[in-house]
Formats: sequence, C-alpha cells, structure tokens
Amino acid sequence: MAPLAVRQQAVLEKSALRCVTVLTTHECNSRCVACGYWRQNDHARIDPSVVTRMVPWFKRHGVRRVCWSGGEPTLHPEFASLVKTTHAAGLCNTVLTNGSTFTHVYPEIRDYVDHFILSLDSPTERLFRKVRGSYSFEKLLLVPETIHHVSPHTTVTVSFLLHALNIDHVLDCVDLAGHIGADRIAFLALDYDSLDSPECRGEAFGWRTRTTNVIKRLRPTPAQVERFGHSLPTILEKIAEYPALQCGNNSLNRLLQYLRSFASGIRRTSMLATCPVAADHVLLTVEGDIRICWLSQESFRTDVAGDPLLQRAIRRARMRLLKDPAVQAGLCATCIQGQY
Repeated sequence: MAPLAVRQQAVLEKSALRCVTVLTTHECNSRCVACGYWRQNDHARIDPSVVTRMVPWFKRHGVRRVCWSGGEPTLHPEFASLVKTTHAAGLCNTVLTNGSTFTHVYPEIRDYVDHFILSLDSPTERLFRKVRGSYSFEKLLLVPETIHHVSPHTTVTVSFLLHALNIDHVLDCVDLAGHIGADRIAFLALDYDSLDSPECRGEAFGWRTRTTNVIKRLRPTPAQVERFGHSLPTILEKIAEYPALQCGNNSLNRLLQYLRSFASGIRRTSMLATCPVAADHVLLTVEGDIRICWLSQESFRTDVAGDPLLQRAIRRARMRLLKDPAVQAGLCATCIQGQY
C-alpha cells in the first residue's frame, strides 16, 4: 500500500496525525504585499491554556511535530512558554517566522525548536523592501549561520512566496539560500481565493474583503509562469550545486500547475486526491478551534466532552477532503508546497 493510502487508512481507523499547526496570533509587524494580517486591527492570540489542554490529545493521536504560525507567531507574549510546553511533552517544534524578533526571541527558544522556516520572499534588499515593506534584510541573512553556530543540527528553511514581483528571480533565490547556509529552500504559492473571496476561506491570511488591486499586482503573467516551468530542471540543478541545500517542496511540478491556474484566473475543477496535509495535519486556530485545513470554512470546538479529535464531524470532513478531488481543487497549493 502506498504511503499516502496508509495515512488515509489511519485517518479512517483512528484519526492518526503527524503535525498540528498552531496559529498563535493574528498580529504581524511586516507589511507584506501578499498578506492581510497587518492590515487589520486584530490582536487575537491563542490562550496558552488551550495548548496545554490539547497537548495530551495530540500525543494520543500520534502527533510528533507542532508548527507555530500566525501572523508572526513570536509576537505572542508567551511564545517561549508555548514552545516549552510542547517540547516538554516530547513534541518537536517548527517556527514559521519573518525573523523580525529573532535577536531577542531566539535565545529563549533555541533549546526547544529544531526547525525554523524563515520567510524571505526576495533575493535582494531592494525587492525585499518592495514586497515586504521592511528594512531588516541584511540582518535576516545572518539567521541561518547564527542558528547553526549554536545548534548545528537545527534545520533552517528559507521560503519564497512566488508572485508577479519575484517569480522571475527564483535562481537568484536559490543562490541566496545556498550562500547564507540554509538547509532547505521552499517556493510557495499565493492562495488566490483568499484574495478574491476571503469570505469563503477559513483562515484567509488576514484578508477580509476582495482585493482586486492586489490581485492585479501579484498575479503572474502566463509568460512568467511558463518561464518558471521551463526553469524547473535548472532550479533543481542549481540547488544541487550547494551540497547542504535541499528542495523543501513536495512537488515543484504541482506547484507549477497551481501557478498556471492563478495566472490564467481559471479555477481548477479537479486534481488528484493526494493531499498529504489532510492525511496527517490539523490546524488549531487562535480561538482554540480545529480546522482540518488552513482554508476550510468549517471549524470545530475543542472544549467538548471526550476526545475532541474524534468528533464525527471532524472525521467526516477529513475524509471528504482526502477522497473528493473536487473539494481539494478548491483549495490552494499549501498541501504540495513545504515539508514541516
């Protein structure tokens, strides 16, 4: 039986999980053109008691890793305590971060986190300012070396969210990742529907109303996407030039398929039902609810009697996402992008 089929069967039998993504806060101190969190006056934060309450259930279902996200997760005033809680329970921690708080947060969490995903989105400072609205680019480039100096076995992934402003610079992104000593490089895709119809999304990356101007600015042209497609072999060859660097994408070809859909504005109507995220992940929201996928509209209470992960509605929703290609086609490429 194929690995994905094994995981699907486990979902049916005992709702087995591998990873939980926890949204610690909607706050963010970057000004990324592709994100809506910073545009909202939303200071929602997860209550640490929710994490404490859920950890035993996560372990019971086989969770091995917690991925901390946001917003900018490290802005949670009790972030260090949160990662210590899961680490003490024997869980591994991944932190998705813009790196802005690295200098003062890292010393508090370095012994409890074994994977950092650093969002860069640009290979140059000039473009970084354009897409991120930030001026700390040079400091961010020191993050991998600093981490490896203290913790040689900690993995550092640098990620690049691809859109019209940076998709022509992917080879430069690889060179940058290699030069600064990253362990992995991951290319990500925008979720078109979070921009176009956020009311249909669960977590719409902070977007609350349709953002036509942002769509026009960030939608890559078909020519840009095809150039990206033609460069896929070269991208992999370039990554191989750096012995310590690996590709963090599950499938660059499927990422290309999604980018083609985004560029054309034509929604996908079907795709192979091979979603690895739905097979072994769930999301814990800042409200303390569970979503089976970052973007799925349904959310499920966790303050229920018995095992919150064995609610019939959750199991039905997970299997619907796993088995129905039409359901998957309506979601973004997050499931094929990175490895936590």
